[in-house]
Amino acid sequence: MEFHENGGMRNFNDAATAQNAMRKGKKALNPWCCFKPDYLGALASFKEAAEIFSRLGDVDNAIECYKNLAICNKKIDDLFAASEAHKEAGYLYLENKGDTNKAKEEFNECIRLLNIGGKMERVQDTLIELARKCKQLNHDQLSEAYYQEIINSVFDEDNYLNGLATIKEYSNDLIAKSRYTRALELYNKHIEYVAKLGKYESTIAKCSLSIVCIHIILDEPYVAEEKLRDLEQTHPGLINSPFYEIGVNMIEAINEVNQVRYDKIVMTPIMSQLEINLLKALKKVKVEGGKKSTAPVKVEDIKLSEVKQKDNVKESPPIFEPNTSQRKSNNIENEVEEGEDYANEDNEKEERAKNEKTDSEYKESIEQKDQTIENKEEEIMGENDFGGIFV
Repeated sequence: MEFHENGGMRNFNDAATAQNAMRKGKKALNPWCCFKPDYLGALASFKEAAEIFSRLGDVDNAIECYKNLAICNKKIDDLFAASEAHKEAGYLYLENKGDTNKAKEEFNECIRLLNIGGKMERVQDTLIELARKCKQLNHDQLSEAYYQEIINSVFDEDNYLNGLATIKEYSNDLIAKSRYTRALELYNKHIEYVAKLGKYESTIAKCSLSIVCIHIILDEPYVAEEKLRDLEQTHPGLINSPFYEIGVNMIEAINEVNQVRYDKIVMTPIMSQLEINLLKALKKVKVEGGKKSTAPVKVEDIKLSEVKQKDNVKESPPIFEPNTSQRKSNNIENEVEEGEDYANEDNEKEERAKNEKTDSEYKESIEQKDQTIENKEEEIMGENDFGGIFV
């Protein structure tokens, strides 16, 4: 027994068995003279050889056997088995040889055969498997391509319900990588598609809350407000959803710079329905110390009560309603503030009266001084005219 250069552990007996099986398969596939190929016999031999070579780490021989296995399965019209052989060959190219182009060729042939077979569920399952495997092997670009292909196929009414889990998985992956712009595109596309179906209003509300949350993570609560307004206009039924109410309350908490209220909203059980990575990012947001909306219009301007009254819908109480003692304390504080305002007004009146009195007294003293000076001058003039001393 020895170690193969590609990392597998070689057993000479196994290696010999694989070599014999591969020779046997080639012989069955290319018989002498006028004999017909024995595809079933070749298929069994190539399958055995491919599995042994893969286990031993003999990548080149394993790939060759899987390709021959695919040929045999095509000849007997087993397209699903042929697609599986191409997929295994692609994995070997990608994982052991790092050849992305060769891997893509094998994967594309795999998907092509599944599409010919008409099994859409199998196509989606295979695409999901490819996307995950490529992601696991750190081939993000290839993984993204297969996720995108899945999304394109999911937004079809026949495949939509089966693909919801994939949409959530893909969006969760995007958020984990902080690819928020791409995630927003996905949520908006989801809303647009569901709106065309004319149903699944709860899905629209949930996607809307996800959009609001992403803008909050990006420190753009004013953008979230605008998005809520737009959705309120295009989807009036949205305002009756608890997801919508959560979004409004989150924005209010940020505008109030109220960290305690924000944290309570994020921990609301309904938030667990969002993507796990989105929830993790929301818990890290700090609204204290300036993380406040700069938009000129506030969420209070969204007249939920008026809209609900028009639709004859009973308005639900706020999620975090203050208790009775808090309301009483608030009333007492308001009364104290009003009393202080009246006291301030009385003080201002007294001050103005004092100032007016001081001004009048000052004017009277000036007039008295002027009158005294005039009297003095008259007395002096009188003495000079009549009773003055002459030398």
